Amino acid sequence: MTNLQFTGCVTRVLLCSRSIACALLALSLLVGVAAGDAQQSQSSETSGKAIPTFEALDHTPAPPGFFKNWCGLHDRILMEVGQEIGIYDGATRSSVFTGWPLTALQCSSDGQRVVFVDNLAAVVREVDIRSGADRVLASFEKDRLHYPVISASPDLRIVATDRSLHLSGDKGDLTIIDLTTPGGGRRVYRVKWNEDSSSFLTVSSVLDDQVIDVFDCEHRRVASGPVPRGFVFRDGWFSDGGQSLILYLGSSTDEFGLGFIFRCKLVGWKCERVLSDIAHASSGGGVFATVRGLDKPPAAAIEGGSQALPPRYVVEIRNNAMQVRVRNTYASVVRRHVEAAMAPSGKKVTLTWVSDKAKMCPRPRGAGLCETGIVVDLSGRLR
Repeated sequence: MTNLQFTGCVTRVLLCSRSIACALLALSLLVGVAAGDAQQSQSSETSGKAIPTFEALDHTPAPPGFFKNWCGLHDRILMEVGQEIGIYDGATRSSVFTGWPLTALQCSSDGQRVVFVDNLAAVVREVDIRSGADRVLASFEKDRLHYPVISASPDLRIVATDRSLHLSGDKGDLTIIDLTTPGGGRRVYRVKWNEDSSSFLTVSSVLDDQVIDVFDCEHRRVASGPVPRGFVFRDGWFSDGGQSLILYLGSSTDEFGLGFIFRCKLVGWKCERVLSDIAHASSGGGVFATVRGLDKPPAAAIEGGSQALPPRYVVEIRNNAMQVRVRNTYASVVRRHVEAAMAPSGKKVTLTWVSDKAKMCPRPRGAGLCETGIVVDLSGRLR
């Protein structure tokens, strides 16, 4: 197998150096798929090590507000309260900004700057978190039919865009990547960067199929392949040193249904299903958080135009080999819409959920519902 190289950006990513380790990884994935979710849980718990719960690890209440995103490798948190966005270091609020539309938001790796797309004003803005200084980086023409696809790399040195940007000043060392193709071609509607800014993937449509293209940071295509037939892209992350993708996919026939996790090798483009019944997934630092639905919801139950919630969820933290390292099971009547968001460092995770229990509702969300959560320290639990 030939190593993929992202030259001129970062040092070359490495493949597995030992064939035995790679074989064990492949075997573990095949066993996980064949055994199913119940056996998957069983085999993890009988491996000789007790799997801790989130509450058994060091954890603190989430900052007040609604969780929006992690910010940088130092694990700052963006929380929304009313019309304000607060940036937190732990429980300490370090900055507050007002009126962010939070579209295509990207924090710098050092957590000192934030770039986001303001669709209403049709501009790309940058905010310095320490000083609060806000400046317009570029403007663009509005399109009535399509929202802009404008995505900054984690180091904020590259912007991939599907339309012309009119820079406000000297672009300096900022690189602009044009995602349009001569004569039209496929229209890109999603961009996702590798955490080290060495590469990015795009998702586009060809007739009824979705296609994923992987580029290095100089916009050279290094891999391409279709989303597995019968599925649609929801999210995706680079894995195995950039040699594969972990895809969170939904069923093309069930828009609001539970999803699936696939691992796709870039060389030869081979995709294998790893997990099923996924209600939410995230990744950071090579660590994955999944929320799986347990049991089947009532067939005729409808909630807000989407399918009813499963009676129970199991939230799991998994290493790169998809081995479970932390696990909790929750009843959906107590914790509704559970989500787990991995920090970019892979060392922390936020668990948030909606509840209608008054004692669990410190932050109103209307109609008697609220959002609450915890921030869990995962240090030392991921080997």
